[in-house]
Amino acid sequence: LVTIAELIKKYFPHNQTIGCFARITDIMTKTDAELVKLRKMGFNGLTIGMETGDDSALQFMNKGYRADDIVTQCKRLERVGIHYNVFYLTGISGEGKGEEGAEVTASICNELHPNLIGANMLTVYPQSELYHEIQNGNWIEENEIEKYKELRVLIKKLNNPVMFAALGASNMIQLQGRLPEDREKLLAIIDEIIEVVVVFPCVPATHKARAERVTEPNTSALFNIWNPCSFSHTYTAKSSGTAGVRTTTVLAKSNPFTLSKLSS
Repeated sequence: LVTIAELIKKYFPHNQTIGCFARITDIMTKTDAELVKLRKMGFNGLTIGMETGDDSALQFMNKGYRADDIVTQCKRLERVGIHYNVFYLTGISGEGKGEEGAEVTASICNELHPNLIGANMLTVYPQSELYHEIQNGNWIEENEIEKYKELRVLIKKLNNPVMFAALGASNMIQLQGRLPEDREKLLAIIDEIIEVVVVFPCVPATHKARAERVTEPNTSALFNIWNPCSFSHTYTAKSSGTAGVRTTTVLAKSNPFTLSKLSS
């Protein structure tokens, strides 16, 4: 890392900070003096995949650290002035355990001061160890609606002022907002997702759908909707300071949906 910082300083002398991705275990291997040195050399704005505060999930997924390590290591960053973001992995606790995992994660985050708390949805690939654990009956994955119920608990329980974002491609429906200001708006969006969105495993190419465009109240909360089986991303978004509303297609039950309606 020192070598990287030196090269950046050499070839980009006006560069002010260096951001990077990190694991909790990466911080654990650094002494306090090393962290201070890295900060002085420009390392700031780390993005940390903390995953969860659920110890049983961390152990099952072989993460190599416990929930209390997350608190300890992030507080070390705070003491030396290194800013950071943390990411939660929605669904990591497995079926029936997600809401509890979200609650203990919120409790941990409330002890810390990240710039941003992000959330991505767990995606299981056939070549992964987790896939084989599922095949062997050792772990059961949550469905998408269960994951949003879990995400709802996380947002509801977070107390510290922080930016929250679930914008990665793994999120079927994407949203972001500032907590606590946008909490109720974000929760309302998730409640609507849980109530009316249908999770289709695939959409036949012959299926035709159109979205009815609507205007949402002006809000600093941003929300996207994505159908992974369609040819286009689906999102309706409007936020303070932005111009216009972007919309494409969403699939939902036939009852009225404030973001769009399905008609064939």
